Amino acid sequence: MERRTGISAIPSDPKSYLNEQQQLGLIILREFGWSTFCVRHPSADRAKTILKNKHNQMLGILCEDGALRFSDSLKVRDSRSQESDDVDVMVASIKQQVKKYNQT
Repeated sequence: MERRTGISAIPSDPKSYLNEQQQLGLIILREFGWSTFCVRHPSADRAKTILKNKHNQMLGILCEDGALRFSDSLKVRDSRSQESDDVDVMVASIKQQVKKYNQT
């Protein structure tokens, strides 16, 4: 879930945001370990599909022509890993509270 809006980073039907060339490009890119990481919805622009490579964790933007473009300025938050860290912190906090309670 995206923290700011409460919606998933990947829509339930990500293909609906892709044109035919992008869909064909994605089929080929999947063979090389690329998968949809998120779909950005800038207010004035068309949605941008961000792909991530499972082998080297690189990110790229799926272009209108189906090609993958890399950008050094591409910044994303991986809220999925952050959520995992948040759960670990909550569990540790609960354990401390239980320990204090048992000592009294």
